[in-house]
Parts: sequence; C-alpha cells; structure tokens
Amino acid sequence: MDRVQLNKLLLLQEREEKLFRLLREKTKILEEIRSFSDKLNNIDNEISAIYQQKNDISKDIEKTIKDINTYEKSLKNMESAIKGIKSKEHYKNILRERSKTENMIINAKNRLKHLRLKLEQLENSEELKYLKIDQAKIKDEITILEEDLYSIETSIKNAQKDIIDYENSLDKELVSLYKDIKKRVVPVFIPLDKRACSYCGNVLPIDSYNKIIQNDINIFMCPVCQRIIYKSSDMI
Repeated sequence: MDRVQLNKLLLLQEREEKLFRLLREKTKILEEIRSFSDKLNNIDNEISAIYQQKNDISKDIEKTIKDINTYEKSLKNMESAIKGIKSKEHYKNILRERSKTENMIINAKNRLKHLRLKLEQLENSEELKYLKIDQAKIKDEITILEEDLYSIETSIKNAQKDIIDYENSLDKELVSLYKDIKKRVVPVFIPLDKRACSYCGNVLPIDSYNKIIQNDINIFMCPVCQRIIYKSSDMI
C-alpha cells in the first residue's frame, strides 16, 4: 500500500468515524428522550390523579347538594303534614322524623362545606402548580431533543451517502482490503504517537520506528492490537 492509497483509505476511515459519532449522538439523544418521556409520564400520572380526585370530589358535591334538596323537600312535606295530624302517636313520629331529617341536613351541609374546601385546596395546591411547571419544562426539553434528533438523522443519511459515493470512487480491491482488515480491528489506521501505537500504547521496536520515520516503509502493523500505524506527516 503506497502513500496515496493510504491517504485514500484514511479519508474513508474519517468518513466512517464521522458516521459512528453521529450514530452515537443519535443513541444519546434517544436515551435522553426516553428518560424525559418516563419523567413526563410520571408527572402526567400525578396530575391525572389530582384531577381524578377533583372529579370525585365534584361528584360528591353534586350528590350532597341533591341530598340536601331531597331532605329539605321532605322537611317541608313534614311541616305541611303536621298541621293535619290528630293522633298523638303519629305526631310524635313525625317530630322524630323531622328531627332526624334536620340532623341529616346539618350533616350534609357540613360535608358540603368540607368538600368545597377540599376542592379549593386541590385547585390551588402548590403541588399541582409545580407539577404543571415541570410538565411544561419537560415537554420543551423533549421538543428540543426531537429537533436535534431530526437534524442528526439528516446528517446520518448524508454521511451514509457520502461513504457510498466515496467508496465507489475508489479501487474496489483497495476497498475490499480495507474491509477485510476492518473485520478484525476498528479503527484500522492509527497514527504514530512518538514511538508508540496511539491506540494500545505499545512501543515500537527502534528499527521499525526508524523505518517509518525515514519512509522506508509506508505502513506498519502494531504487533499487539493489529492496527496499521502511520505517520501523521504522511497525510496529504
């Protein structure tokens, strides 16, 4: 492999590394969206539970008002019935029933007052207020992340097309050689770092190092990680 071929494959590797970075970024964004979606789901459930409480209390209020109206109507009927009663026993029964109904009205009105207070507390609760604030913030975060995801996916498609187009411009045997090596190690090409492989840190034998530096050999395979080492200065 001469210097020109090396540079062509290095440019191919750069394109693939760019694609890999984009795919990794996409995975990261998807994980963030998933995390925020889980948080949003929990908040939605908490808000729904509060609204369900409000709905249940409203139904209780409606039922209690109907009960009060029923009791008051019954009380009026008793008042009218008392006027025409002649039997003492019947009269006592009506009075007992009236007293019982009056107590039921008092209890129902107290319950109604308690329910309305509870409903007002829920509607004005700090918990609901902050849940809605958090809900809005998380929705905004998800929207931003989804926009980033769309942008990344567009970049991935462009990067994939760029790789295909570039591979098609290269000699097929050269590309095949590169892909064969890539089956064993990724990345294939690693720059020399002083006297060592910049991937695994293996220090090259002095004679091999000298040959690379003096351009006596174009490439050298690291005996430890099996990657091809090159000089940065060889990049065109």
